[in-house]
Amino acid sequence: MKQVKWVSSVLTVLALGLPFLSGSAAHASSLSDLINQLEGKTSCQTSNYPTFDGILKRRALIAKDKGMLYYYCLPNSPMAANCATFLEFTSLNNAQLQMKLATDLAFWTQVVTIDYNYALSKAGKNPAEAKYAMFLSMILQRSQIVDQALASGRQGETVFIGDSLMHIFEAYGQAEFPKSVFVGIGGDRTDSMLYRLAYHVGKIRPKNVVMSISGNDFLQSCKTQDIQKRRILIVNVLKSLGVQNIYWVSLPPLGDKKAAQGIPAQNALIASIPGVTYLDTWTAMAAPDGTIAPQYKGDGIHFNEQAYRDVWIPKFKALGL
Repeated sequence: MKQVKWVSSVLTVLALGLPFLSGSAAHASSLSDLINQLEGKTSCQTSNYPTFDGILKRRALIAKDKGMLYYYCLPNSPMAANCATFLEFTSLNNAQLQMKLATDLAFWTQVVTIDYNYALSKAGKNPAEAKYAMFLSMILQRSQIVDQALASGRQGETVFIGDSLMHIFEAYGQAEFPKSVFVGIGGDRTDSMLYRLAYHVGKIRPKNVVMSISGNDFLQSCKTQDIQKRRILIVNVLKSLGVQNIYWVSLPPLGDKKAAQGIPAQNALIASIPGVTYLDTWTAMAAPDGTIAPQYKGDGIHFNEQAYRDVWIPKFKALGL
């Protein structure tokens, strides 16, 4: 039943989009005003990120590619054992494909692999496909981490998931939270994380999820209203997957003063989402002007090891994770 709920949530937002959720009418108005103030004129690019919507467009290209057909379906080809999956992937209608991707984790893995092989075949002449292939390889690698955790009996009460900030944290967090599973991916955004939630969280069924996500959406000028819709959808999906405690780490202060000015407003939107425990790490890491404090400065976007040890780890330990 939980699987059906999460599939319904995903398919609804793909077809219709989610209404902007908030508490009271006054609160809704203030948040709407905040979004209008933040809204940029340019939406973010999506071509380098695997998403439920994006795979439908890429599927049409893959289906027309004779090289891919031969690679998967010639009798002696390296991937002949997966020919049936390839043909199913390229022949299902859009609604059927989205439903199967959301409910059949083995099929989802094979589709990610097909997409990866296609991107790899184009990577030599297309830098965007090279970047896309690299991202897919990280998704597959994180799927292996999930499988290894399950095979070793280390199902884990907590999954740490998100973008490069969470990916980097793995190096420091594994020793501190040895029973947890870490599936951060550098460059991740809300739309691409939605694409992998069923496997990287749903297969483990953890009690707790700790997230660091949506910073890349903000930095790449994604529309604020779209970011917030996807944030809310992520929370709805996690709830439908049985996650009891959803912890969302604040976006950090940045090195660039102009960009840093938009972070508190984004954090206010995260904190407003029903069902989320908002973890404010921004306050402890920010200088008086809103940029990253000197002792925590990394490359301007990422902070340094001291920030993880001084701020993130104590914050998470206080939760009893």
